[in-house]
Amino acid sequence: MFSSADALLRGTEHGSAVISRDLRGGGAKTLSDLRRDVHALASFLSSWGISRAAIVTDDTYLFETAFFACAAAGTVPVLPASVSEGYLSRCSRLFDAVLAEDGAVSGRDGTFSIAMLAAEYEPRGAMPPVSDTSPYMMFTSGSTGAPKLVTHTFSDLFLEARAAFRLLSGALSRSDFACATVPCRHAFGLAFRVMMPLLTLLPASVRCAVYDEEFSAMAGIPFVVTSPAFLKRLDGVRRTDASAVMSAGGVLPSFAAELAEKAFGCGVTEIYGSTEAGAFASRMGGQHLPWKPLPGNFATVRDGMLFVQSPYAKGGHLFRTDDLAESAPDGRFILRGRSGRAVKIEDNLISLDDVDACLRSHEWIRESRSVRLIRGGREEIGAAAILSEKGREALSSLGAGKFEIALRKSLRSSLDLLEIPRSWRFVERFPESSMGKIKDSDILELFAGTKKGAGSEAQDGQE
Repeated sequence: MFSSADALLRGTEHGSAVISRDLRGGGAKTLSDLRRDVHALASFLSSWGISRAAIVTDDTYLFETAFFACAAAGTVPVLPASVSEGYLSRCSRLFDAVLAEDGAVSGRDGTFSIAMLAAEYEPRGAMPPVSDTSPYMMFTSGSTGAPKLVTHTFSDLFLEARAAFRLLSGALSRSDFACATVPCRHAFGLAFRVMMPLLTLLPASVRCAVYDEEFSAMAGIPFVVTSPAFLKRLDGVRRTDASAVMSAGGVLPSFAAELAEKAFGCGVTEIYGSTEAGAFASRMGGQHLPWKPLPGNFATVRDGMLFVQSPYAKGGHLFRTDDLAESAPDGRFILRGRSGRAVKIEDNLISLDDVDACLRSHEWIRESRSVRLIRGGREEIGAAAILSEKGREALSSLGAGKFEIALRKSLRSSLDLLEIPRSWRFVERFPESSMGKIKDSDILELFAGTKKGAGSEAQDGQE
């Protein structure tokens, strides 16, 4: 296992090792290919003086090329939480270029094709050294009303990969390749889909598996990196024999764990972590079991809140998470839900404050309050809204159904699909306490139909 980015990129050993494959019939890439392409792209970034670059691709090999080229060039790689045009636009002040798969990000200048530059730009001089302290940045949805920026170093990432390797070395030795259903740009995908396979020279599939049927056509034994959202959609049919199945992004329901075991012939190892902490703990065997910190990590519970200490997060200092928890024997812990207004929808962390900030910027909405709903077994966002004068006119003119459709369509440029409310209540005023506080429980009652907004009857805008 390589100990640093510098050893990986500037060494000469293992050059013929295959590090990525296109399992849909394309070619393969070797470590020598990666070293050459990183050098070429780093030369380009240096010549242009790009200080920060957002990486917008879900091709594993192209992501690796851009990620390491940035570090070699002294450019900070920025990994956006979403690749939607609206999200990139909101975060654009934090980077001065975009490195994309095909070079096309609509409506934005300073976008470059990773593949084209790596193939056509001539490397200059020797490959520059890559410092362990080179930073990279990731976004997460917090409860502050704005995307939260988290900075890690390459040393942090390599320490995280080594901790994961200590957990999974046996499974990796039985694997023919790594295959994922999660994006490279997320913390779990970065560590388990990108970094750990690369550092151990386990070939990785360049593309995400979208459908469970794709695993049936795979030749060899995969190491599967996935999420509960994917595993819940399995049909229980045996797909392939996997060496291990890793899941993160949310709690894995028991029925999904059973489907996964039937499909892949092994149990699922769940990973608990965050953008700030990285992969922190694991468990296997059921959603009611406690979590065990990964090697080198430590957890404690204070006043019902989970505190964690990791060698690859926050400088190794103890810090508070947004999760409620209780202590369990042997340093383990049991999660009891999330605090604040950060919620999980289909395994995606969404800030309700961010959603409300975006809704309030719409010309039809004066105030909004969003909540998490479960309807028919499906998680979704619901929003109670006080319309502006233009909004009331549009509602009167279009009618409720067409108004909702037009509103949702207009929100697509600024919110991801899961962030757009699917259910609506349009009210004159929000229900408030005597202290003028708006409680989520009162908003939820609007959707239950047991309480109406003060001052008028709430209109049901459910899709």
